[in-house]
Amino acid sequence: MIYINKIKITLYSLLVFLLILGFVGCSSKYAYFQRSYEITDTFENYKILSDYNYFYTGSDIKPLAIIGLNQDFTLVDGKWKPLSLTSEKLKNLIENMIFQDGSEYKINPNGATILTSDGIKIAIWYSAWEYSNVIMGEGNKVDIHKPTLIFNRTIKEKDD
Repeated sequence: MIYINKIKITLYSLLVFLLILGFVGCSSKYAYFQRSYEITDTFENYKILSDYNYFYTGSDIKPLAIIGLNQDFTLVDGKWKPLSLTSEKLKNLIENMIFQDGSEYKINPNGATILTSDGIKIAIWYSAWEYSNVIMGEGNKVDIHKPTLIFNRTIKEKDD
């Protein structure tokens, strides 16, 4: 009886170990967002960081999000448009970004740092929309998904 219990404990331990190993292996493919008041301040004071390449998604006049990608990394596909920035252009984009179409209210974009599972800073983010998925590829390639449009989804749910 004791022998059977030891086998069960060993099998359960092995199963838990394999599950943990699987989660750790999968987590290294993803990056995460860390809200940052410093990054918010950087964008809202129209500072352009020289070691980042800038991109946006959404309208040319009113982007949904702006990212600065560390120059050591490359975006995977064309979800984001390259952005050649000056402080004045960044100011115009951000001022247009804070007004939601059809609303008399301003929205409040937030800044965030995008970090790898190892804590390496790969990008900065500025958007009023919810954070998205970031998947790390081979050789410092990064797939940053467009932001989730919570506002539009909420309105659609109310109409249904």
